[in-house]
Amino acid sequence: MAKRRIKRVLVAATDDTPLGVPLLDGITAFTKQTEPWLICPTNNGEQLLEIVEHLKPDGMIVARVSSPLPIEEIAALDTPCVFVGISEARPDRHPVLIGDHPLIGRTGAHHLLDTHAISYGFVGYQDTVFSEHRRDAFLEEIRNRGHSPHHFDFPPFVPGTEPMNPYGREATSGPFAKWLLGLPRPIALMAANDQLAHLIALACIQMQLRIPEDVALLGVDDIHRYCQTVFPPLSTIRAPVAEIGWEAARLLHEWMHGQRPEPGVRAFSNIELVPRQSTQIHRVDDDVISRALVFITENIERHFTVLDIQKHVGASRRTLELRFQEVLGRSPLVEIRRQRIEHAKKLLAGTMDPVQRIAARCGFNSTTRFCIVFREQTGLRPLAYRRKINPAAHRHKSAAAELVAA
Repeated sequence: MAKRRIKRVLVAATDDTPLGVPLLDGITAFTKQTEPWLICPTNNGEQLLEIVEHLKPDGMIVARVSSPLPIEEIAALDTPCVFVGISEARPDRHPVLIGDHPLIGRTGAHHLLDTHAISYGFVGYQDTVFSEHRRDAFLEEIRNRGHSPHHFDFPPFVPGTEPMNPYGREATSGPFAKWLLGLPRPIALMAANDQLAHLIALACIQMQLRIPEDVALLGVDDIHRYCQTVFPPLSTIRAPVAEIGWEAARLLHEWMHGQRPEPGVRAFSNIELVPRQSTQIHRVDDDVISRALVFITENIERHFTVLDIQKHVGASRRTLELRFQEVLGRSPLVEIRRQRIEHAKKLLAGTMDPVQRIAARCGFNSTTRFCIVFREQTGLRPLAYRRKINPAAHRHKSAAAELVAA
């Protein structure tokens, strides 16, 4: 019996963009459950056609890279090709998989509205499709809530460039600095992606603006090198990139086996808000509530009670209850549970810790009690929630077997 030739698949992606490492994770997760591929990654857009000519791949998955892509020429090739994250690709000839950019914009607006800031704004890129879609949805949602939002656009996005090059000087001394300093504060800002949010954070440090007290800041993509290298860490919105990678691999698998998929844009809406300290502001004049909220945030991984908050802020139980209801519209206990479950969601999304460990890290003495509260607030059990936000890691092998048989 002749051996089946391993298919060669060219993957164009840059590992420092949101469609880099997690995209490859989704692709490789698919191949482990179907058939092995020889995956050939590249981030060279300008020489991509020469690479195709030399490699002669059986298929291609093309995402954004650090140099311009010859989109029309790629689309004209006979090689099966799935585009990822490239809204300007040819959906009339190929599958084009993208995140749900309007939903990302609306989700960002909803989160920032909860900060009760004085003003709201969006910072994006000129002539960049994903930024424009996110911006328009964000601004519309803010207007629908009775506010007049602001927005500022930097030059077009260049994947792979460092955040302070070429925009750093512009951010701290040019029109952006004047724009930001002229806005009513506290202001809640959404950036088109984490790279831009990181730039804004550095600019705020240079301009002595406090995050989140003066500027609440939200990014998109959950890239560690941007979100975790400034203080406070950046809140962000995580797109289902691994899931997109899985689906791109599935479509390419079908195409390479003679079943050409339907062309068109497919938007993935399974996004996840990842709240961190950069948006943890509450515009309250009540010092007791402000100190109580800081106490909850700083002690979220240990067990404490409302009595501990009372002792910390020096207020009676009745005073604390009345002020929480007046300012936040909920009791101290409800706020504690809300923050614990938000922390649990982040741990379920970003770690493979067992549920028992996550329960302990969220201040619960009982795993059973944690699961009950989690389901009450999310409608899902913890492991079901983890499968929902990272389905590429939890696909059923039976489905994979069906794909192989096809």
